[in-house]
Parts: sequence; structure tokens; C-alpha cells
Amino acid sequence: MKQKVVKFLKQVLTMALAIVLCLGTALPALAAPTPVTGGSEGNHAKITLKKTLNLADNLTVPSATFQYTLTPEDIDGDDEQITVMPAISVSDITFSSTDTAASTEDGVASYSKESAAFPANSVTFPRAGVYTYTLAETPNTYIPGATETITYDNATYIVKLYVKNGSNGCYVDTVEAWTTDDAGQPEAKIDPTPGSSDMEFVNNYSKTTGSEDPCESISNLRLLKTVAGDYADKSKYFTFTVKVTAPSSAPAATYKAYVANYDPTRDTYTVVTSPDNYSGTIQNDTYGNYIEFTSGINETIKLKHYQTLIFADMPIGTFYEMQEAATPDYKGKVDLNQGGTITSYTAPGENMAVSTNDANSGNEARIVQTQSWNAAAFENEHAAAPITPTGVIIDNLPFILLLAVAVGALILFVAVKARRRRGYTSR
Repeated sequence: MKQKVVKFLKQVLTMALAIVLCLGTALPALAAPTPVTGGSEGNHAKITLKKTLNLADNLTVPSATFQYTLTPEDIDGDDEQITVMPAISVSDITFSSTDTAASTEDGVASYSKESAAFPANSVTFPRAGVYTYTLAETPNTYIPGATETITYDNATYIVKLYVKNGSNGCYVDTVEAWTTDDAGQPEAKIDPTPGSSDMEFVNNYSKTTGSEDPCESISNLRLLKTVAGDYADKSKYFTFTVKVTAPSSAPAATYKAYVANYDPTRDTYTVVTSPDNYSGTIQNDTYGNYIEFTSGINETIKLKHYQTLIFADMPIGTFYEMQEAATPDYKGKVDLNQGGTITSYTAPGENMAVSTNDANSGNEARIVQTQSWNAAAFENEHAAAPITPTGVIIDNLPFILLLAVAVGALILFVAVKARRRRGYTSR
């Protein structure tokens, strides 16, 4: 029995050693990023920050400058020492329309730049020690226009400068950088090495079509419905499936769409959104009843002759797809206008669905940066002669009655004559 216990303990010990060895092999792969080292007297160890600006890839990059602040926190954990900590400046980062995107994905372009390396060699430190600073972005350095939105990064980084004594003064030998949690405490060590810094601030820039009033701006995305043909029913509602997908750089996830009656004689629109147009929840604001669209989600809309679905203040770069369902006796057509560039598609026959994708080489259309139209006009043409007359024309009724009486009299006469013949034969 004792031998079995000893054997069992040996097996447990062997397994434990194996686990320790495995962990020892795996731990180097999980090691934290190494700090920036290599400072020397007269040449501080230096770091950089990275700035990324995201925007729809069909937008012009704004002329925007971003600024950053290093705030003294403590020396060797003593926050009373902040009065002797040197001010360290971080260079501004400026973007312009001539910049080239570092990457583009799903309609969003990312532009990236790095700051100048810091701290500058001219910065002097009063003594050796570990100097702790926090790094943050200065908000609202770019004043957006009426149709622009820009978001600032709320990230805060902790920067630790390891200052050593030199022959003729102190110098930064090593620099560490950390992300922070919601409480401002160190969370994860990152690599701030110049040329590949992970100390990143991300901003999103977006621009809209120009007006929250659906009837005001021609740049607002709209879907216009008309019918044509002598027998077209102008009171009939046609069914559409509509989806708008805003770029990820846009701040909002939901958007307002209004149904308006179009008056071609005065070129005006009147908001009339009702349950006839949408079976879901209809909301209301200053401009009238509206339908709320969620980015990337299909909605079913119904429109009749000269009704228009208008999206107010949509982000430029938004993808959209509008498809009209097949309708018996009607042949569909769509004219797509993307900033003055017009493409069209006509269904080959009646009772066939048509969509904006059909008029755009199979691709989703996009809202473009322009003061021109962002629109899709759907027209349904009814068959030329849908009704075949099958009733009695009233003008011919007297003649038809006379003919019927004559035929009836003839039948009666023949019947009487035949009866008399049968009578003579029986005698």
C-alpha cells in the first residue's frame, strides 16, 4: 500500500513539473512590451505618440491640428514634488487635404501620423528618480463647421521617465508607457518606441448632407416615386425595402426619414408620413412625422405617386440600397443620381423588382460630398391597354333587343309548324 502511495506522489510531482516547464516556455510570449532604453547624458531616451484620424473615404481631409499635454504627477511616488518637475512639450499634429490614407476599409479611410520624439534634449531634471506624467489629448482644438462633427479621444496614458545621474547632470535613461483604467490607474504596458508607437489617440471626423429640415437641402438623400401610363393607378402604394449603412466614423447609429408629397407645379415638399407608408412606430419632431432608421437594418416603406422618402442630415459616405418589389402589370425603372452623375436601369419586363444596385453596377450607392443631388427616382409604367371591354355597350342595346325578338318569333313559328305536322300525320 505504501509503495502505491509513493508511486502516486511521484506521478503528481512529475505532472506538476511538466506544467511548470510549459508555463515557463509560454511566459516569454506573454511578456509585457519592453521599455524604451538607450538614453545617455545629453541625449534623453525618447518616445512618440501616434495620431489616427478616421473619416469616410469620399470625404476631403480637414485642415485640423491636434494638441497634447503631459501633466506632472509625482517623483518616486511623491506628488509634492510636482513643483520641481520640468515641463515637457509634445509637438502638435496637423492633417490636411494633401495627406494620404494609411489604410481604407469598409468605406472608411484612416490617416496616421506620429509626433516628434520627446522629451527634447533641452529638458533638464533637478535630480535622479522616476518621474511620472500623464499624457492626454487637448479637446476642441478644431472648431467644426455646421455640417461637421469630430470626436476626441478620451484616453489617458501614464509615462514614467527613469532619470539617472550623469557626470554633468541628469538624463532620461529609460521610458515606460501604460494605458489607464477608468480610475486612472495603470492598466497595460505598451510600446511607445518612435516609428512604431502604440501610444495612440484616435479621432473620428464626419460631415453630413447639410440640413435637419428634410425639405430644405437637395443634398439630403431621397427616394422619389412616380407612375406613368394612361391606366396607371396614382393612388396605389408600391412597396420598397430600404437600407442605409453609415460609415463607422459617423457618430450616430440612427437616422430620421420623412415621407413627403411632392408638388411638381411649385417644386415643394410637404411632410405627410403616415401608417400608409410605414407599419412600425412613427415618431414626431419639429418637421413632422418621421421613421427612424438604424444603420445597416432594412425597413419596409410604401409610397404612391409623387411621394418621396427623404433622409435628413445623413453622413456623407453612407451606403444605401433601395429596392422596389415586383408589381403585376407594372414595369419598373430607376434613375440614380450620385452628385450629378446619373445612371439608370429599366426592368426587361413587367412584374419584376428593381433596385439602386441595378443602376450602380450591382453595388450599393453612396451619399457623396456635394451640393448636388443624392437621389433615386423610381418610375413604374403600366401596360398600355390593361382593360378589355366585355360588357354591353348601351348605344347598341335597342338593336340587340330587336334582334332578340325576331329570333324568338322565328323559333316560336318553327315550333308551331312542327306541331301541326305531327297532328296531320297522326290522323
